[in-house]
Amino acid sequence: MFYNPKEYDSIDDLYSKAKETVAALKENGNNKIKIEFIRNNYKKSFLHGFFKIGELELEEQQAIGSHSKEIRLSIDSLVKNIIEHPEITLFEYKQLALFIKRAEYTLLKGNKNLIYFKISDKLYQFVIKRTENRAENYITTFHKTNTNQLSKDLQRYKAIKR
Repeated sequence: MFYNPKEYDSIDDLYSKAKETVAALKENGNNKIKIEFIRNNYKKSFLHGFFKIGELELEEQQAIGSHSKEIRLSIDSLVKNIIEHPEITLFEYKQLALFIKRAEYTLLKGNKNLIYFKISDKLYQFVIKRTENRAENYITTFHKTNTNQLSKDLQRYKAIKR
């Protein structure tokens, strides 16, 4: 089935829609929401709605073999992130494009994932994954982390940028 997912005009709109989705399920008594439930009960065309969050550097794009520089955040990933990392605020999501550009560490995990670490007053980790057809790149997770995780990943994965 071919469909064109909705492109949202702002991160605010995407975030609002994702928060509404989670809140609606909680209102119906589903306090232990799992992303699998949402993926099984919502249309893919809705879940694949996205906002263009930023762009990969050429070196990053080549490292994961992507045909696109564009980085997207989908409703699916944002809903999952709201469920698993509710401490991340809209203000922090709005800074993602800047975090990507100014990440202190970029690591290559496998042949299609980039792990970024941004150190500001907090340490953040976010992962960008390219699709199997190499046409798109999506943020799959965004959360606060710690220096132990950073140290482990620095030993485990190839650094593209330090």
